[in-house]
This record gives sequence, structure tokens and C-alpha cells, in this order.
Amino acid sequence: AVDATGLNSVLDDSRLMATVFLPTDDAFIDVLESIKGQTSSLGDSMTPELLLTDLMFLHSIVKNHVVPYFNDNIENFEAGECYETMVSGECIKIVDENGTRHLQSSGAASLASFITTNANSGCPTIFHWIDKLLLPTL
Repeated sequence: AVDATGLNSVLDDSRLMATVFLPTDDAFIDVLESIKGQTSSLGDSMTPELLLTDLMFLHSIVKNHVVPYFNDNIENFEAGECYETMVSGECIKIVDENGTRHLQSSGAASLASFITTNANSGCPTIFHWIDKLLLPTL
């Protein structure tokens, strides 16, 4: 998705100060499977191929996984606090559930679980791997 949108140059910028939540390949597959057969805004039957050609939608998905100007370990995110993403009007928040931290976007009811946290690439950006897509409000 990042390659398709052309946003990889933004995310590869060694000066980018942000926290990025990276969904696994399985998270993308789950969403693609769930949309099969739904009707798109163009009236076409939705397919993974059609979704991947909707660059505006892909941009919003990728940007909804980036919290700019805040690069910190997941333990330092306040539970319940709304952290604005790169999508205007969207935020994500940490949800504590039975002592385990999860992530939720304003556009989704489901919670994403952390797989790997606090991965640093040698730049000011911190990466956290998650098991679900953080879909923006549609």
C-alpha cells in the first residue's frame, strides 16, 4: 500500500519525527477479503484490485497509521488520549484491556494488538507492528 501511494519517500525521510503503526500483511489480507463483493462508490463490485487502484483511499489508510511530531515508546502513550494522525480529523488512542494495551482508530470499533513495539530504525521515527488496519472514518 505504501508503494502504491508513493508515500514511501515520506516515511523513509531520516528527519521524520513520528510514531508509525505498521500493520502486518495478514491485516491487509483480512480487510481485502472482507470487502469482496461490496459495492464501491463507483457502483462496481469491490475487489482487492479495485481497492488498490483507489489512491486517495490508500493514502488515507497509510496516513492514518502515522502520528506526526510524537515519537515515543508505546508505554508513554496515555491510555484514552486521542493522538492525531496525518489524516485530518482522525485520531488513534491506546485502550487498556485487562492489563494489555491495544490500539483503536476513530473509524473502527475493533482493537489492534501490538506484535512488536518500540522498533527504532536509527532515525527519529519509532515503529510498532500491529495486527489490524487502522481504518479512517469512511
